[in-house]
Amino acid sequence: MRTDTFPRPYEAMLLGTNDLDDAAIHARQIKEVERASSPLLVTPPYCILVPDKRSRRSSKNAICRVLPEGLTAPSFVSIDDACACTIPELTYLYICQSGELADHVQCAMELCGTYALGPNEHDRITRYGLAPLSTKASIREYAEVNRGVRGSGKALSALRYVCDKSASPMETALCMLLCLPTKSGGYGLPLPELNAELPVIKLLGSRRVEGVRYGDLVYRSAHLIIEYQSRLFHEYAGTSDEDEERRDDLEMMGYHVMFVTPSRLKNFERFEGIVQRIAHHVGFPLDPKTMGPTHERLELRKKLLETEFVY
Repeated sequence: MRTDTFPRPYEAMLLGTNDLDDAAIHARQIKEVERASSPLLVTPPYCILVPDKRSRRSSKNAICRVLPEGLTAPSFVSIDDACACTIPELTYLYICQSGELADHVQCAMELCGTYALGPNEHDRITRYGLAPLSTKASIREYAEVNRGVRGSGKALSALRYVCDKSASPMETALCMLLCLPTKSGGYGLPLPELNAELPVIKLLGSRRVEGVRYGDLVYRSAHLIIEYQSRLFHEYAGTSDEDEERRDDLEMMGYHVMFVTPSRLKNFERFEGIVQRIAHHVGFPLDPKTMGPTHERLELRKKLLETEFVY
């Protein structure tokens, strides 16, 4: 689904242990499935669901997990006659069985966003303009209905810091740096809306035309918009004039527009200045004791910013 190999949206189905009587659990069987299933483009080791603990046969090609009992919602989608895969919501519960809060939030933001990171070491190209694989509401509803599945509790906790419609890895990073709790390296600011529609009046000579503009991170009640200025976007799109007109339209409607460039984001002191300005606009009281380069904050910045996805 992430690579658009399998269509979105998907039609999910129920799958029980009785449906796994012929599960491929041995290396030879897995190889046969690989050859028979052309859409199976992920790289091994594969995570394979088996009916019970006795059926687990983990190897270098497969990590076997027992199918959760009591799944009450459709949780699988058929790839072909030989294979089915978990829907994003169930996959996310499995992801939340390990890792930290920041890992869970980052993953959910991608699942609920319009981009996809490269799925493996052979394909690191980030894809943009995709339909979201899920939504925050869908993941929450699925996790609440399937609370017996390990990982559902951590998933529900992570969703408190997740926003729908992130358009890039760096919008996700910016949102996480601002909004994760201080114990996880963030500043605890309220969640914004991402890529929100904003009604405006466009001035075209003597005409006043009703229209819509979009803001990257929007605090609507505070009339604050934060725009991430990607170097890659401007290198290929060349839309600085359009950006200025968009900002003018938004400011005429009473919004304050704040720009965040990669250099401002990566410079710790400059970024803390941005945090303080945002907090002032939204009326959020920052505790001076929690400011500064704490260990948690530096670790989060290392995770989110010191990668090839910063541009």
